Parts: sequence; C-alpha cells; structure tokens
Amino acid sequence: MAAASQTAAHKPHNILAGIDFANESAMTFQLAYSESIKHFLLIGFLALFVGSIVFVYISFQRNQKMADTILFLSAIISAGAYYSMMNGYGVINKDEADGQTVTIFWVRYLDRLFTTPLILLNIALLVRAEAGETVMLIGNDILFVITAGIGASLLGPSKWIWWVVSIVFFVLIFLQLFGFLAKVRDDEDSAVTQGLKVLIAITFISWSLYPIAWVLGSEGLSAISLDFEVALVTIADLISKLGFGFYLMFAVLDQSRNDDIESAERTSLV
Repeated sequence: MAAASQTAAHKPHNILAGIDFANESAMTFQLAYSESIKHFLLIGFLALFVGSIVFVYISFQRNQKMADTILFLSAIISAGAYYSMMNGYGVINKDEADGQTVTIFWVRYLDRLFTTPLILLNIALLVRAEAGETVMLIGNDILFVITAGIGASLLGPSKWIWWVVSIVFFVLIFLQLFGFLAKVRDDEDSAVTQGLKVLIAITFISWSLYPIAWVLGSEGLSAISLDFEVALVTIADLISKLGFGFYLMFAVLDQSRNDDIESAERTSLV
C-alpha cells in the first residue's frame, strides 16, 4: 500500500516533467526558426485567423450558412495549426539515412485531414452531389492526406512508395471533380457552372503545391531550403482556404442568389 501511494504521489511530477520536456522541445524548434520561417508562419496565422472572422461574420448576414460555416471551420483549424507551428509544436526532426537531420511539420497533415475534406464538401454541396459521390470524394481525400503523412514520417526508399500512393488518390479526387464539372456543363451561363470551373482550378493549382513541396522539401529530396518550403506551403494554404472561400462566397453564392432573385421577378411579371 505504501509503495502504491508513493507511486501515485510521484505521478503528477512525471506528468509535469513531460510537459516541461514538451515545452523545452517546442522552444528549441522555435529558436531554430529563421526570420523568414517565423514571418511566413505569422502571416499564415494572421491571414487565416482574420479570414475565419470574416467568414463567421458574413454567415450571420446571409442565408448560405452551411457554406459559410464550412469556410469558417476550414480557416480557423488552419489558423490553429499555424499558431501551433509558430510556437514550435507539431514539429519533429527526422534523421535521414545519409545522416542529414530534416525538420518535418507533421501538424500540417493533421490540419489537412480536417480542412481539405471541408473544402471538397463545399464543392459537393454546390453541385448537389449524391451522398455516395460525396463519401467517395472525401474518402479519397483523407487517404491522400494520410498516405502523404505516412511517407513524410518514414526513412529511405519506402517513403516514395507512400508518396506515389498519395498521388494516385490525388488524381482520383480531381477526376471526380472534373466529372462534377461535366455534369453541370449543360447550363453554361449559370453562376454555378462558371464558378465551379474557377473553384476547381483554384483547388487544383493550390493542392498541386503540396506534393511538389513534399518532393522538393524536407519530406523528400531536401532540394530546397526549409524557408522556401514553408513559404510555398503557406501560399498554397492561403490560396486553397481564403482564395477559394472568398471566391465561393462573393463570386458564386452571391451571384447565384442574384440570379435566383432576377428569375423569380421575371416569373412574377409573367
């Protein structure tokens, strides 16, 4: 009994020691950041945080609350990930086979695991996709993120196998998105059709930067500096969340609502 109580008495100290170790580790990463990395992480956090406030504010002013709520969640989750990286959390060092130590921002994959399905959900809602189509789209996206994250955590040639698998799911995602575009192509003049083309283009261009940064950055060949990698991924995140969100909100949903109002007025006049 005495030994058990003594062990229990020491548990809080072990927990506190673990917290202290985590804080020291985070501080180490934070101090190792270059000024460029600090600036891009700060830009990413501030832009996404302000964007999330705009999304939630507008959601109270309009009727498209589902789309606006999804945009808010996508932005605020990413803002949290950037705040975490700013403070040195969600980051690890990986020792490669050649003895080189590289920095991996693993929280990026946790961020994308939640936010990229939300982006695709907005597209699925826009085209009124069937439940099965939506599940397939989001399922491929989750596998795209998970396989890339597994590859980033591995050493040696095996990591490239996981990257290739992730690219397969990437291709499947956009084949389905282009299929959505073909389904709504009959109504060429609608705001939804024109907007969908731009939204898919924004998503394709920004998401393509993720596997490119993987290959050239610390997860893959380490052919570019960590500064440039962070800058590239930050730009991709801002385009894929804020660029996508503001275009959807103001150029697609607002225009679609105006078209519906004009159509209703013409019908009432007849």
